[in-house]
Amino acid sequence: MAPNLLYMISQKAAYPDWKQRVLRLPVLTIVGVGIALSNTRAVLEAMLSIQSDFVRTPKKGDKVLKQYCVKLSWLAAIEILLGVYCTISFFFYLYGGKYLIGPFLAIYAAGFLFIGLLTLYQDLKLGHKVGKSV
Repeated sequence: MAPNLLYMISQKAAYPDWKQRVLRLPVLTIVGVGIALSNTRAVLEAMLSIQSDFVRTPKKGDKVLKQYCVKLSWLAAIEILLGVYCTISFFFYLYGGKYLIGPFLAIYAAGFLFIGLLTLYQDLKLGHKVGKSV
């Protein structure tokens, strides 16, 4: 509740249309959960002093777009698997009459599936090579 409450209070203080902005809160929560795995990877790489490259995203109208190619992200596959696991768990909890944890599992499932599938879609759309991510 604390991050959501902080977001609502900050939006109310900063913007007159804060109620419209608060409607985005569920999406922000889902995306925040969805990027947890990539954030964990980044923190571990930093703690272990592992150098990792910044992979630039090609911009629309970029002349080198045809030459741009990175390998498919293995992280997307793990995110999708976590999303599927949370979805299955969600239905087991509902079937067992356990409703308290259900909303959290639904948020985790939506977050991991959204980010994982979005990454996979973007990788396939750009025609990336299959292999280890850069």
